[in-house]
Amino acid sequence: MLILVRGQIGGVIPSSFGKLKNATFLELGNNEFEGAIPASVENMTKLQHFLGYRNQFVRSVPEFTHCNKMTDISLYRNNLSWELPSFSILVVYNNHLSGPLPPDFSATPNLIYFLAHNNDFSGTLSPTLFDLNSITHVMLSGNANLKVALPTVLSTPSLTSLVIEGCSFTGPLHATITSPLASLYLAGNNFSSSIPLLPPTITDVSLAYN
Repeated sequence: MLILVRGQIGGVIPSSFGKLKNATFLELGNNEFEGAIPASVENMTKLQHFLGYRNQFVRSVPEFTHCNKMTDISLYRNNLSWELPSFSILVVYNNHLSGPLPPDFSATPNLIYFLAHNNDFSGTLSPTLFDLNSITHVMLSGNANLKVALPTVLSTPSLTSLVIEGCSFTGPLHATITSPLASLYLAGNNFSSSIPLLPPTITDVSLAYN
């Protein structure tokens, strides 16, 4: 385990980090690291958690191909480019991530948290995201060029929070919602229809500015 949180540490992460092959937890959040995350971190084959939020990292997120035990990564508030890795917890909000999201989320069957709000994603959100039995939280607000359409029946069994505000959500909101949602925020889009029948689990709803 290596924790270097809020140490105001700057500079580039050396490639020698890859020699920490027994490390399972690497937290570098709230520092001033810059440059690319070195590809050598993929040699940390026992790594399970990589938290590098609130730094100045640039370029792409490593694929962590050899990190078979990796379950979550948190890299929000950096300046990274985008490819979707297969983790259970993915927190990448407040970056400048751009380009389309995957056309098929079946390659990420264990995804639980997908927090990617305030980026520059474009294209169309694949409805296969809502086919994932494990997903509980989806937050994609603030991606103005991301087109979103809910499936006709939203029945994702574990989904409790759906926040997609300020995107290109157009057309009717005609979904039948049977997911156990507690929070539904769809404000600031362009859909038009009557409010759908909401599940009894709902406690917070915002459909303003549509």
